[in-house]
Amino acid sequence: MNSFEPYAPDYFAESHRNWFLHPDLVLYEKLSRIITARNPAASVLDIGCGNGNFLRYLRNANSRLALTGVDTAPNPPTEGIRYLQGDFFDTQFDRQFDALASLAVIEHIPDVSRFARRLNDLCAPGGIVITMTVDERSVIYRSARTLHHVGFSTPSVRLYDKHHLNHFTHASLKRLLEENGLLTVQVLRHNTPMAAVDLPRSSAPMAAILRAGVWVAFKMGDVAGRSMLQTVVSQKGVQ
Repeated sequence: MNSFEPYAPDYFAESHRNWFLHPDLVLYEKLSRIITARNPAASVLDIGCGNGNFLRYLRNANSRLALTGVDTAPNPPTEGIRYLQGDFFDTQFDRQFDALASLAVIEHIPDVSRFARRLNDLCAPGGIVITMTVDERSVIYRSARTLHHVGFSTPSVRLYDKHHLNHFTHASLKRLLEENGLLTVQVLRHNTPMAAVDLPRSSAPMAAILRAGVWVAFKMGDVAGRSMLQTVVSQKGVQ
């Protein structure tokens, strides 16, 4: 049985084109500082690294980092980055890592407890695990559910995409990680950049309405402390 849900070859290019064209450089910069503050020469594993945007950012920010990415899709050879193609659960690694990152990955995993255990196993004692996913209690998610109940389901269908197998609140994500030996040390609450928002194909007026609605929900979420995304930085205990 596959550990990751299968996708059509054009899924990411068609459904998440803007996500990859406009990476969250503000988040990348924060994560880079968190990693290098602990160890300027850290070994880093990016799980579900996609096209390698985050790894390339880290490489440019600090060439001392030892960078590895794993994804079911291939990546071309890149100086200073080791790419592995395969299933994260089945891929054999030759070391534990000082820092592991999974950005917008865990919501796609059928067995999240197994995923968290694998993160713990591959994290060196005292190392950190960075897990970014949506916050189901964010303003934009609550707004989408409200609109769905009154007959406007487009936002809900988009956010509750069939490929999003799991949805987490801050409490449920923290509980999952801590039950598997990863103690929360920091939580970042943030939204994706507006340029990275992928909207369903529609007429220009409808697209403008949807984009304005997303912008308002993002701003309200920031004020309420309920932004769309949560990035949890956890630490593995020293044994």
